[in-house]
Amino acid sequence: MISLVGNAKNAGKTTVLNHLIKECGSKRIGITSIGLDGEKIDQITNLPKPRIYVKPKMLVATAEQCLPECEAEYEILKTTDLSTALGPIVIIEITAPGNCLVGGPSTITKLKKIIREFRRLGTEKILVDGAFSRQTFSQIGGAVIFCVGASYSPDLDKVVSHAKNTIKQFQLPKYDRKYGPLGRSSKIVKINQDGHRDVVGIDSTLGNGKNIIETIGSDVAFLFVPRAVSQSFLKEFVRERQRLRCNLIVSSPTHLMVDEQLLKHLFLLDQKIFVLHPMKLAAIAYNPFSPTGYAFSDEQFKAELKKVTDLPIINVLESQK
Repeated sequence: MISLVGNAKNAGKTTVLNHLIKECGSKRIGITSIGLDGEKIDQITNLPKPRIYVKPKMLVATAEQCLPECEAEYEILKTTDLSTALGPIVIIEITAPGNCLVGGPSTITKLKKIIREFRRLGTEKILVDGAFSRQTFSQIGGAVIFCVGASYSPDLDKVVSHAKNTIKQFQLPKYDRKYGPLGRSSKIVKINQDGHRDVVGIDSTLGNGKNIIETIGSDVAFLFVPRAVSQSFLKEFVRERQRLRCNLIVSSPTHLMVDEQLLKHLFLLDQKIFVLHPMKLAAIAYNPFSPTGYAFSDEQFKAELKKVTDLPIINVLESQK
């Protein structure tokens, strides 16, 4: 399975998706999206968007109300019990090529059900087009392609700096359980230097940041937070960095709900951040053009990105050739 996430709207995810569809040839693949993708005009920016071009044998999971906009011919294989704002999600098999409007599930639980259904129906590969603000969905497994678009900012340095920190976040190392057991706790857990596990009676950092920080003594080596880690908690964590000696464990890289400036501070700490479910970042795709009218030098954009990652780097527009 391959998930596509972007640094902003119009980063080039759909263009990359169409390239992957083309590369799959006649394979039976499954496609869905987080939110709405494949529409002619972006509903927020009112700018033209690339369409999702589908081919025979492909399966698409999309909302029922998207079907009238589907220019490809298809057969409905199943109407699921998964609801969206555009009606229940249906799984269709493409019988003749054309453009398709894809409105997929809005939660990880629903997305996992779609993936299981795709696999039951014999798909060889699954492609998920993620919304730019929904990077959390990349934690479902498989490879991730991160699309870096000029649309993030007209300042190339800002675009590359944000990409650098996001890549570092996506590549956070996996927690080695030899340091101490976590069990299956849905609560915050402290692991002491001797490996002793102490469950805190709180499941979220929201509104509890200062209280949690105050309970961390000098003997705590790791603090596990099972849910999203809030900005306010992490600010308190940074503020108390001289006193604290514990490392953080989070469920996945995308559970760090933090702005770029605070993320930079976290990466400068002596304390480390580990994840239970690491991401497999496979490649960086970049789009040097912004739909609002400006563009970066292709060579310069690629050269700057090469300074911050060893991953393969491709121009999303070259993928159309």
